[in-house]
Amino acid sequence: MTQYLRKNNTTMKKAIYSLTLIATIALAGCVSSESEKLANARTLQNSILSEAHALDSTLVLETQQLSATRDMMSTDSLLATDSLFMARYIAVKYKINDLEGLQAEVVAWQNSLTKLPSQEELRKGIKNPFGQKASDQEVYDKISLYRVKLEEFNQRAATIRSRN
Repeated sequence: MTQYLRKNNTTMKKAIYSLTLIATIALAGCVSSESEKLANARTLQNSILSEAHALDSTLVLETQQLSATRDMMSTDSLLATDSLFMARYIAVKYKINDLEGLQAEVVAWQNSLTKLPSQEELRKGIKNPFGQKASDQEVYDKISLYRVKLEEFNQRAATIRSRN
């Protein structure tokens, strides 16, 4: 009888350990995954940040190219005598100022964005900057608004570029 109880007790312990292990793995899988809406918000955020960085880089490059043109124009003797050349020179200066202003706004906007932490950061205990009670839909909606502002920046850049 004692052997029978020992054998059943060992079998029962193995079963409990196995079930505990399976439950722990299943729970860990649920905790580490994020909702589809939050995954979409993270993808959207990464796309917006990438596009904003590209816009910033493009604005810097365009400003440098126009500055080189302005510098060449400023050494041309026609600047003092040709009113059309002077008007073009002034237009280039205004375009540079507008591009530099827009580029500064883009950088300030990028720095002010509330960014969704990575899953790794969240696992390490970093709090959600959108608020602990913010739903995944609210986070997605907030990040979606960043797209609208980025489109405004792109439209302003296109307007500046189109001026002669």
